[in-house]
Amino acid sequence: MSLTCPTGHLLLVVDDMKMMRALAAQAPSVWPGVRCFAVLLGLGDRCMSVSLDYSKATAAVPEAFAEPSWRISGLLRQAYEFHGGFACASKYTCREMLNTSPSIICACSPTHSGAIAFMEISKCFHSRSRVEEPYSLIAPGTTCEELVRRAMANPWNTHGEIFPKQVTAGRIKAYFDFNYNLASAKHFSPLLAAAGLSDSEFVITKHCLQLLYRVASLGLVTKPDLAEMMLEWSGTMAYFPVNLGSADSQPKILGNLLRVGLLQEDGEAYRCTTVGYRFLSSIPDKCCDPDQAGRLQSWMCMQIDTARARIERYLKIHFQPRAEPVEASSEAA
Repeated sequence: MSLTCPTGHLLLVVDDMKMMRALAAQAPSVWPGVRCFAVLLGLGDRCMSVSLDYSKATAAVPEAFAEPSWRISGLLRQAYEFHGGFACASKYTCREMLNTSPSIICACSPTHSGAIAFMEISKCFHSRSRVEEPYSLIAPGTTCEELVRRAMANPWNTHGEIFPKQVTAGRIKAYFDFNYNLASAKHFSPLLAAAGLSDSEFVITKHCLQLLYRVASLGLVTKPDLAEMMLEWSGTMAYFPVNLGSADSQPKILGNLLRVGLLQEDGEAYRCTTVGYRFLSSIPDKCCDPDQAGRLQSWMCMQIDTARARIERYLKIHFQPRAEPVEASSEAA
């Protein structure tokens, strides 16, 4: 049975427990007498994520492009309430709080991931007219007590200069990732199977492929060197160095390559496996693009229509099948 949620309260949408605890600790002094609740956006545990079944994809680049669809999970989990400077489990679910809270505050990380996820979750629970209005925004970017207190006392709003740009960047990245993975499932997965990969569910993502190329070209990469490489991915130096994935996704990128047997550990280093080399030799050379992460970062700073046009052109070239060699006919000879 659904409960009637309390009136006159604040609901904070937060993307990790560390920040939630920091906000709860400052709430009594910044907002005395105000009842505060919080729900986890769950970027780390994918509460908000792109809902895809790549293995059953019917549309794929370069034949067609698709908009990413979003799903929200974890709505039956308990929301949190702030008591005496602590975040405690409440008797309300996340769904109940999101459906009924009169005042929702975005307290997510000030990044494209946090911005796009907050706006997508807002669309599911609010009318179009409400979503288009500004939400209060608390984005200290750190759990430092003084900075958290200052951010809570002086909130921004989602119509400021930075937040809309981050939402656009998040949509552009989601568009690229969705279509890249859709095409990868169609074009690369059969080649992975032919190379000897036994995991039929594995879809090689953009960062997995470029990391595989890099390790294969170097022969052997020490674990510290690979970690540094992913933190400061410089490609051919055509773009400023970027992270190859987020702090949350980097272990998964490497872990997936090891799990399916495209990379293997060699003492305190990594090397490409026979299956990995066989797969790389079966795909067009143009798929090796060490500047891909930098390109995507630059597209994320563009207007969305311009970026999508660049992405579509890039993916059509990237996934264009390798031309079959033409045998000389006896007549031509």
